[in-house]
Amino acid sequence: MTLASSESATALVAVDTGDTWVLTVPVSKVNVSFPRGNLARYEQSAGGATESPRYFQLRDAARGLVISGWLESEASWEGWKKFFAGEFAGLLKSQYPPSKAPDQLEVGPWQGFSYEVDLTSERSAHLRVERRESGTWLDLHISVTGDGPVEELHARAIAFLKTIEMKRK
Repeated sequence: MTLASSESATALVAVDTGDTWVLTVPVSKVNVSFPRGNLARYEQSAGGATESPRYFQLRDAARGLVISGWLESEASWEGWKKFFAGEFAGLLKSQYPPSKAPDQLEVGPWQGFSYEVDLTSERSAHLRVERRESGTWLDLHISVTGDGPVEELHARAIAFLKTIEMKRK
């Protein structure tokens, strides 16, 4: 099944191949792919940047896994320091702020930060990671929520991140 935000050459196209999700923007030179599992497209307008035609969100409720993000032109990347400062300021104002300061994170070609959120009856581990490839910038948010130890939730988020491939078309 192919899902597109619009018919534009600059809008995200998400293809469910049965085993894999493949994401791209037609004008981009890259495809992003990862195992489908039970991840299903989730559409909820939260306003702001989620209104972008290059935004996506997929959820697997049984695993407590949510993956969302944007495929953008690398030209819009303003650098790690500015990105982190803006994101962290936003987190502090959110409904569920981090329970402690985020930790910097590097996993293979991914650069970002990780943080935890305490919910009413569960914990939630989050990764906010960035990668640039062939003129495309992938801004990715992975969260795993559950009632287990936060270290286990974090390890599951990292394990999922390691399955994501970003390759030239």
